[in-house]
Amino acid sequence: MALTQETVVGLDIGPDQIVLAQVEWQAGGAFCLSNAAWAPLAPGVDDASIAAALGALWKEARVNCFTVASCLRTPSLAVRHFRFPSLTDEELVAALGLEAEEVLQLDADQIAMDWHENVIGATSGDSRGREGVLVAVPREELARHQRLLETAGLLPVIVDVGCTALGNVYKGLRGDAHEEAAVCVVNMAGRAADVAILFDGNAMYPRALANVGEGEGRDRYVADSLTDVLKYYQFKLRREPVTDIVVTGHAPGLDALCTTIQKRVGMPAAIWDPCKDVEVLNGRVREALEQEPQQGMTLATAMGMAMRR
Repeated sequence: MALTQETVVGLDIGPDQIVLAQVEWQAGGAFCLSNAAWAPLAPGVDDASIAAALGALWKEARVNCFTVASCLRTPSLAVRHFRFPSLTDEELVAALGLEAEEVLQLDADQIAMDWHENVIGATSGDSRGREGVLVAVPREELARHQRLLETAGLLPVIVDVGCTALGNVYKGLRGDAHEEAAVCVVNMAGRAADVAILFDGNAMYPRALANVGEGEGRDRYVADSLTDVLKYYQFKLRREPVTDIVVTGHAPGLDALCTTIQKRVGMPAAIWDPCKDVEVLNGRVREALEQEPQQGMTLATAMGMAMRR
């Protein structure tokens, strides 16, 4: 999750669509969308075809930057919140390594992992300890993703996950929305979903949902999963309760999904289009979004990746 000072292209390769985004930073820390593009992927397409599609998309969008911050999507991905008593750095690394081995059921040398530590204060009756986000994946899955990007002529300087990218873009565009109360942001990515609960101004509780299904079954599964996530967040982390749920992403029927969430979770849920909250500098992108306005919601994670500088 390390940052880089390079300009990077945010890239999200989903199960049925590729999305890229570039952002331009302004004085004061705000950003604009300077370029974006998307292209469909056929079901079950192989890595060589994805690499060719990436090359075509770069050419179509006239992207002159080949360093990318890329979103890793795989059912093998483990995203976990962690909380330990006060540990030394060495003890923390060892504890996280053991947790990754337990979750993935692999030996340490077969696992790639990273983590981000939340810097937050303690609540009443709560030892400060060390708390944050652990990400772990089979090392071969990460190597495969990097090989795919390199085959397309791209340089992956950052590989991150959808949950944290989603938190990045929401904080970047609506930074004051969770200062006083926690918010749950959900990004639908085909048959998967990224979840980020943002709280305490700069802290995050993430979850990655895989194989959520389709149609009404998907909506019930996502709503019930959110119920469990919200309960764990509130009662285990002992933080302020979530007051709103925001839904974005690339999947049909988001209106119906929000209705099901409101009924089954008992909390307001609304669709969020990040492109409504950002200035779009590129005329081609503005025209494309006018023709396909639903694509604005598919840019969330790619923009979040592009913010990694």
